[in-house]
Amino acid sequence: MIDRPEEYEKMDLAEKELWWYKVLHEQTLSVIEKNHNTKEITILDAACGTGGLIHYLQHNGFENIKGFDLSPEAVQRSRQKTNVDISLLDLKD
Repeated sequence: MIDRPEEYEKMDLAEKELWWYKVLHEQTLSVIEKNHNTKEITILDAACGTGGLIHYLQHNGFENIKGFDLSPEAVQRSRQKTNVDISLLDLKD
């Protein structure tokens, strides 16, 4: 977990602009589509951060997505960006 909320703002911007995130999201989508012939699957994004991947998957037609993160700031940003059920949880729980 990042201790400074301003770091989540930077992460949020990076997910929109950096090639690394774009490639990561494209590759994740490719793996999902290769292994499932429907968009009606349930996807869980563990440690979802600011919700960039969830947003990308929603944009590509997936609707049944849930996520969780340890950081209240990240959860808040994810909820605002995605309108998805994002929980505040520790991965260890």
